[in-house]
Amino acid sequence: MAYIYIIIPVFNNLETTQRCFDALDKYRQQNPLFKVVCVNDGSDNETSDYLRSKTSYILIENNSNQGYLDSTNKGLSFAISQDDCDSILLFNNDVYVNGKWLHRLNQLLSKVEIVGYFGPSEMPEGRSEYQLVKRLEFSCALFSRETAKAIGLLDPSFSNGYYSDDDYCLRALLLGFKLGQARNTDKIEHLCGSTIGKKRTEKLVQGAKVFKAKWSAEQNEITQAFLKDTFFDYSEVELSVRQNRVKSHWLYTYLRDKKDFIKTWLDVKRSVIRLNIPQTIIEKKIIFIHVPRTAGSSMVQSGFEEVFGHVPYTWYLKRDYAFSKRAFSFAFVRNPWDRVYSAYQYLSGENLNGVDRVFFDKYVKQFNGFEDFVLNGLQQGVIQEFMHFIPQYKFLVDAEGNLGVTYVGRFETLNDDFQTVCNKLNIDCTLKKVNASNKGSYRLAYSPDARDKVLHIYHKDIEMFNYEF
Repeated sequence: MAYIYIIIPVFNNLETTQRCFDALDKYRQQNPLFKVVCVNDGSDNETSDYLRSKTSYILIENNSNQGYLDSTNKGLSFAISQDDCDSILLFNNDVYVNGKWLHRLNQLLSKVEIVGYFGPSEMPEGRSEYQLVKRLEFSCALFSRETAKAIGLLDPSFSNGYYSDDDYCLRALLLGFKLGQARNTDKIEHLCGSTIGKKRTEKLVQGAKVFKAKWSAEQNEITQAFLKDTFFDYSEVELSVRQNRVKSHWLYTYLRDKKDFIKTWLDVKRSVIRLNIPQTIIEKKIIFIHVPRTAGSSMVQSGFEEVFGHVPYTWYLKRDYAFSKRAFSFAFVRNPWDRVYSAYQYLSGENLNGVDRVFFDKYVKQFNGFEDFVLNGLQQGVIQEFMHFIPQYKFLVDAEGNLGVTYVGRFETLNDDFQTVCNKLNIDCTLKKVNASNKGSYRLAYSPDARDKVLHIYHKDIEMFNYEF
């Protein structure tokens, strides 16, 4: 009988690991055709005792902490050596699964050599079950035993693990293999960063430098295309952040020549966003979700702290579920027709930061006015992935798609709803309005066709928050 071998390196994080393993055990009741290989990377006594209690798992133990790459390679080597191994899944212990997640991945191995759920960006809405990509995150990546034999182990040059998956993907591409990102139909959840330890910035910078040193001299077309369009040079971004240039001309020039702007901008966000929930937010027990174009800047100026990058409610849940449920969380929403018009007017203006300017130049300026943009541009996946046009509900729901925040105010009744927030928190606060504009009534900007287009694209916002044109 052939099995899928799931390789999971573990170093401490007992609670996270237990939740991950509980989900795997539940799935195993319906699909027993996989084996879990757990590599205990020198965990503390409590975590080690738990891992040893999982008698149905194959346990490999390091006497001391050797790091992600060494532990993953030990598990990978073991799986390759097993005659009953059909395919191998590299897996992190901060990934939570449900539904038919592994069945879906396994089916796609007939179409691509490596498949995973986490790639450059979320897949746009549509019917396709996967999309071809150049890079996958190895927090959940499946490939056959034969593919593993052909590519080999993770390169030990990437001693801290960072960029080892980029390197592996490029090696696969050079062998003519295809990589596929599967649609995350079952809402597989990855608590990004919950198990990566300290000194993340230094490790990312080091990994980027190792990757460049290894591949920059290669002149073949595949490698050069990967370096230009897929590889994200964290060392360059990190330097700009330290020099306070993340929203400056540097960012504009860095992003404008990238083929996949959205993927690159998401990488920028991931690189500069704080890894954990700021202590000041935890102390106040208040979570403010800044939905773009809904007077969020006014909330910030009025004393409510946000996390860089318009992070959604799920970002908080992934980092501290109990705190996120316990804290008072709130956001403001806006009539979708008005919000789209406001975003377009803003992007057509002059006072744009580097990111918004690149986005306008690449994806908005080509259209002949607002009507043309709505009818022929707004439905494009690349536009709907950008912060000003992401549907509002995506910022406010939990992993199951249910409204997660405590209170949702409306832009249309901003003053009254802001006062409601203050009353609920029993604080005395004054609303400081910033970025106010006098753009006229949005209704005058819409033709019937444009109105219907917004209705179709943002129907979930309209239904969830009970809006009308």
